[in-house]
Amino acid sequence: MLRKRSALLLTLCLLAAALTPWAAAAGGPRLVTSSRQAASQSVGFDRLPEGCQSLQATFTLSNHTACDFTADAALADLPGVYATYQQSGADITVYVTAKSGVLTQSGALTLGVLSANDGTPFTVTKATSLKVLGADSAETIYSTVDTSSTGGSTSGGSPGSTDSTLPFADVVQGAWYYAGVQYAYENGLMAGTGEGQFSPDLATSRGMIVTILYRLAGSPAVSGGSAFSDVSQSDWYAAGVAWASTNGIVSGYPDGAFRPDEAITREQMAAILFQYARFQSKLDGGRADLSAFADAASVSPWAQESLSWAVSQGLISGMSAHTLVPGGSTTRAQAAVILTAFSRSLG
Repeated sequence: MLRKRSALLLTLCLLAAALTPWAAAAGGPRLVTSSRQAASQSVGFDRLPEGCQSLQATFTLSNHTACDFTADAALADLPGVYATYQQSGADITVYVTAKSGVLTQSGALTLGVLSANDGTPFTVTKATSLKVLGADSAETIYSTVDTSSTGGSTSGGSPGSTDSTLPFADVVQGAWYYAGVQYAYENGLMAGTGEGQFSPDLATSRGMIVTILYRLAGSPAVSGGSAFSDVSQSDWYAAGVAWASTNGIVSGYPDGAFRPDEAITREQMAAILFQYARFQSKLDGGRADLSAFADAASVSPWAQESLSWAVSQGLISGMSAHTLVPGGSTTRAQAAVILTAFSRSLG
């Protein structure tokens, strides 16, 4: 009888050891999201076990808004990666599997972006039921996940990415726009404004946005100059404006000017992104009902469809729960977050 009890005790001890998280010594996995309140949220983890081959996690939202999940571009570049999701109420469960290779080698992994279908802002309050399968086929289950770093950022599969520090004194980790600025900066979409500053609250100009999209398109060769009276070939934004105009992505004002230094409005931003998505054959049929916003009537007729599309994609959300402020300017912080989500949605 004593031998049987000893054998049973040993079996229970081994079973308990098998269920101990691989990263327990480091405090276990930690949830990382892109911002505190937005219609589009990047979700991921750091302190994961190295060599993760498959992952399942359930994210709880602050409300029951219906969301879509788009896998991170870094995951899409890996061979044989399958990603899917399902939503039940305020809970969204994401599944990601690498048929060959591993998802992360550094313990940091961005899964992708959750986007509210109707543009309703939300937060990711917690992650539960995290299941991680290692390359050795050993499964580890975490019933709860540390949320102490929510508001930071990760980079899928990039060693040391959670320690990434931006060279901008005015962009601190934990800021709602940090992940957007990091992505835009690391992918060459946006740079600083000089002297170690990003100037997140500075308005973004029309020339800046067109140049960013030009870079996103790979800076293709441009022949000839711009047709706009206020854009000369020597201007730093000239190539971007000429390219965007030639491809129907932007148009000027009735007086023949482009006004590149003018702050871009939120509805203008939506219109340009809409035309760029069309140009890239990435324009889907999603449209949001703008009548839910009290200032829907102030949306310009030419921006109705594009803004409805941008809201449905989670690219632009209300400035408050009931207002869109279509004529308001787009700050550099907002532009970074919008362009990050937009770039990832293009795949």
